[in-house]
Amino acid sequence: MSGDLGPSLASFPLSVNQLIGVCIVWTIGLLGTSILIDWTLGVTLGSLAGY
Repeated sequence: MSGDLGPSLASFPLSVNQLIGVCIVWTIGLLGTSILIDWTLGVTLGSLAGY
């Protein structure tokens, strides 16, 4: 196994590995932001519901 996923069909000059490398930063950023917002809202609303 070489890990080469080949050329991208949607963005032809780029390989799939390069496309994943570019997009993973945005994915991790959005995931971190959504987890922080969900955790904050969950703790706040759960505390208010338990009060």
